[in-house]
Amino acid sequence: YYKDEKQRMVNGKVTYQGDGELLEQFELQLGWQEHNRHRIREPKAGKLVDINVDKTSKTARAQWVLTPNSTNRVTTGVDLFDESLTSSRVIKNLPPAPKFSGVPVLAPSTRTGLGFFLQDEIDATEKLKITTGVRYDNIESKTDGSPAPYFVTNKQSVSNDDVSGSLGMVYKSSEEFNIYANVGRAFRSPTIIERYFFGPHDGPGQDRG
Repeated sequence: YYKDEKQRMVNGKVTYQGDGELLEQFELQLGWQEHNRHRIREPKAGKLVDINVDKTSKTARAQWVLTPNSTNRVTTGVDLFDESLTSSRVIKNLPPAPKFSGVPVLAPSTRTGLGFFLQDEIDATEKLKITTGVRYDNIESKTDGSPAPYFVTNKQSVSNDDVSGSLGMVYKSSEEFNIYANVGRAFRSPTIIERYFFGPHDGPGQDRG
């Protein structure tokens, strides 16, 4: 069960509507979230698993919608996020508990990301609309590590970056029917938990990020 779990969140968005000549719209979104999880497992009297995980996230996004001419509608912007996480673990009278008691589920870790995106909606003809977009992301994960037996015992970091995008089209064949097609490529970097989790699994095994 979970005890005294707390989640606090603040989000805000400001939107500016342009004059329509070039700038159609500008949006700025800011967010903050804190999540404190306290998980307790008591399978039998005298046996205990007590885990705390505290995570803080901050996000920011700026987006511009531009109409340079009558056939193109361009959306562009930047995404940023910053996450930090700490944890603790106490295990009593549960094998292989002695090895993991006092060892954090995740060592103090952070994850930061920066992304740029650009999309163009093109009215190629009265019946054909083409939408194409591209995005670049760079994400860096860092951990302070923790004394053994935690599997990362010193500070380390790893970066992932990639380009993704899509190309789509809608053809209005009649007032009743549209024909559409889309092809795209996506990218996702591992979360802090996927990268740095460490703990016992059912049986003699271990889970490692």
